Amino acid sequence: MIDRKEFYSQIRATLVKGGLSQPQVDGFEAILDEWEKRRLTDLRWLAYIMATAWHETAQRMQPIEEFGRGRGKAYAPTYYGRGFVQITWERNYARLSDVIDVDLVTHPEKALEMDNAIQILFVGMIDGLFTGKALSDYFDRESDWRGARAIVNGKDRAADIAGYAKKIWDSLRIASGDELVNIRDPDTWVTDNHGDVLKTYYPPTKPNGVMSMVDTKPAVQSKIVWTQLLTAAFAIFAGFGLSIPPEFQQLAIELLAGGVTATSIITAVMRIWFTNKILKK
Repeated sequence: MIDRKEFYSQIRATLVKGGLSQPQVDGFEAILDEWEKRRLTDLRWLAYIMATAWHETAQRMQPIEEFGRGRGKAYAPTYYGRGFVQITWERNYARLSDVIDVDLVTHPEKALEMDNAIQILFVGMIDGLFTGKALSDYFDRESDWRGARAIVNGKDRAADIAGYAKKIWDSLRIASGDELVNIRDPDTWVTDNHGDVLKTYYPPTKPNGVMSMVDTKPAVQSKIVWTQLLTAAFAIFAGFGLSIPPEFQQLAIELLAGGVTATSIITAVMRIWFTNKILKK
């Protein structure tokens, strides 16, 4: 689940470097609502959808008309660009009419209505209706942030949009508790082309084949990892002359499993050590 308050906090710090207008928030909200309605899970897809809308609407995050209404172009004056993604040509309006069940040929202005524009954005990018290229072609076991621009418009401003998308992706990951980070076998790693960030892994798959974003935790939250660290701490204490009886070590590990934090346990051990040192004096 995406914590929307945290998401906006993150993108205000990275993508926009300041505040968001209400229309911008409304646009992001519409995309998030549709994403959750469709029960999609790959946050890279969501990030690239948002980044595309951010670029195509000149950062307004509202369905817009093509600047100049296609003046001088063959598809003008009727079928110029409209929406979150600037669909053009009568044939494209006709194809999308059939998919979203709205007559965009007779009423092309309906592509500017929020509900219709959202549907066009999602089906166009997920099903490859804009250019024949789809999100799954670029975000599967690997990620091709620049190449994904071909979903809409070749290589036009590909690097810029990739930059927006990766910032949004980071924000989404933080806002969802970074639930996509899950320690798995190396052959399930996703190549994210994102510099020094932690590798991302596919989450466990439910029996129905749907990727689950529940019950996966970053390593820092793993009790297995903390148990290993706690065992190592006992060895260090022993090196400083504080021998922890085996039964106490086992009790500490059981307390950890029961919900007592490792830091509390280590603090208690340190207090015992200091008390022991004082009594010896």
